[in-house]
Amino acid sequence: MSTSKLGENKNENSKKVNKGPSLRHDPSNDKQISSEGLIKGETPKKERPLKMEEPESLGPPERYLYKFDGKNYVNKKSGLVVSTGEFIRAHYEWLGKTSASSNHSDTNLGPLEIDDLIRVESQFAAKILGKPPMSKHYLHTFEFFFMEFLWEESLIDKGLEVEDSDANVKFHRLLYELVVFWRNYSRKERRIPNFTMLHAVKELECFRIYIKKSVAWLYQHTKEVKPLLLATRKRSEEKDVEWGFPDWKQVPSLEMDGIDEFNIDSKLNELLAVGKGLRSG
Repeated sequence: MSTSKLGENKNENSKKVNKGPSLRHDPSNDKQISSEGLIKGETPKKERPLKMEEPESLGPPERYLYKFDGKNYVNKKSGLVVSTGEFIRAHYEWLGKTSASSNHSDTNLGPLEIDDLIRVESQFAAKILGKPPMSKHYLHTFEFFFMEFLWEESLIDKGLEVEDSDANVKFHRLLYELVVFWRNYSRKERRIPNFTMLHAVKELECFRIYIKKSVAWLYQHTKEVKPLLLATRKRSEEKDVEWGFPDWKQVPSLEMDGIDEFNIDSKLNELLAVGKGLRSG
């Protein structure tokens, strides 16, 4: 299987749709029943155990595992609130069991080459971003996109089909490339030595809210986003931009006292516009 460089753009391909087993009713399997019950002359047979449907045959798990309580998604059985990570993991594990094999040979859309350090930071970011409660609002955030992207790439690495078209996958890769760029730029140009992929994703979500654009708009206009990002990042000596971390200062990280995996997200929000009322919903 060939590999593609991060951000590579080739010919588009039509959207592929995953089709699960048919759930249509088959009348040929029904027992013939008379008004008195069994058809006259038929002797009762020993009942066979009901055949339980496999979970993957029921469709995406979010359709039957969870329900929306008006604020968050909750597990129907336990009644517990579902985390963002659990919600996404259930969906992509289902896809992993139901997707057809594909090597994307028609478009050379193979596994994405990612630097080892960037890969480790990305997985850590997903771990942290996967802890908050899952809400309908979160479905439309840059953070949700980032976690979905990593799961989508894991399916491609395994040679499986994904829900998005090859063209959209390439757009997603360009947007991921922007996160990598912003991480490196912030460490070098903004002099924030402990800036990681987690911090980049958090800032880019605030940037998205600041410019009032959807995630879909961002990945469809990535070439426009980078210069816009740099332009709005410029600041005077007296004031930082309202959606980002201050320059020349370390950002909250696990190496600092009093910060762990369970509070780092809220610590970051406190420094960002998310904690200053920029996010409205």
